[in-house]
Amino acid sequence: WFDVDKKFGVHTSADEGAWLNMYGKFNPFEDTLRIECEISRDDGSSYFDYEPTAGESQFIKDMITEKIREQYDQTPQEFCDEFTVGPTMGGIK
Repeated sequence: WFDVDKKFGVHTSADEGAWLNMYGKFNPFEDTLRIECEISRDDGSSYFDYEPTAGESQFIKDMITEKIREQYDQTPQEFCDEFTVGPTMGGIK
């Protein structure tokens, strides 16, 4: 847990109906992580992207890797490779 108002300057603590939802989009083939954020309030939602620090990015990617290894005994690349759609030619997708 951390203070989202302090971290992101979003001012949600005074509004009991406000929530910050964060969605991590990890591309294990390019080793990139994107964080999309949504502030949900009773009267609507607003959105912003957050650029994690190198340390935050590595921490999140490590957590994803650990969970995929634990649940599926695969690397993130192996896991995502199962969902790659398209023709295969000579072993190259």
